[in-house]
Amino acid sequence: MTYKLMIRAPMAKRKRSEHYVNNKELLEALINYRSRIERSYLEKFGKDLTVQDKSERAKRWPGKPQITNYLGECFLKIATHPVSYTHLTLPTKRIV
Repeated sequence: MTYKLMIRAPMAKRKRSEHYVNNKELLEALINYRSRIERSYLEKFGKDLTVQDKSERAKRWPGKPQITNYLGECFLKIATHPVSYTHLTLPTKRIV
């Protein structure tokens, strides 16, 4: 019995779409932004933001850091990403 060794060529990398968002980079940017918000709140009000209620955390104040361009672009890409549901099948009704 002879066996032939099949060698496959490496698969080409998929081209990233214009709507692609790198999850690791996005998470890192969000964590960085959150820490900047907490520092700014602590400097302005002298309180820890993490122990405040939700209405207090949503408050705006002078000197509150704006989101970065990268975060804004990611939010826009996520919001406008064309979603395809062609792989899902709809339930069919049986007509008897």
